Amino acid sequence: MATSLKNIKIVARYAHKTNGKFNGMVTYAVRSSNGEVIYCTTLVDGKATGCSCPAHSKCYHKTQLEAIELKRTEKWNAYKATLAKQLARQYVSTSVVAEQAMMQAALTKQGFRLMR
Repeated sequence: MATSLKNIKIVARYAHKTNGKFNGMVTYAVRSSNGEVIYCTTLVDGKATGCSCPAHSKCYHKTQLEAIELKRTEKWNAYKATLAKQLARQYVSTSVVAEQAMMQAALTKQGFRLMR
């Protein structure tokens, strides 16, 4: 596959939703190489399905946007995994503090309280 020397210029990214939930369809508005026309390129589940440019075969818009969307998805998934770990760590530390406070209250025969 020949690599393209042209770089796309993204004007906008639209993530389509059905009933408030992402449905896998993304539409990019990209500027033409001469900078005068805006083309619409659609991706479904990360694969380019259409482009409004005059090319009849797979255009450089589709190829580059598939790569960009893949990187974006990988970055988002890594962020979600990191966030899940942070929240799990915070929950564990919070539950340990509450458990220690309850044990201390049981040993001293005082009522349960976290703050004085």
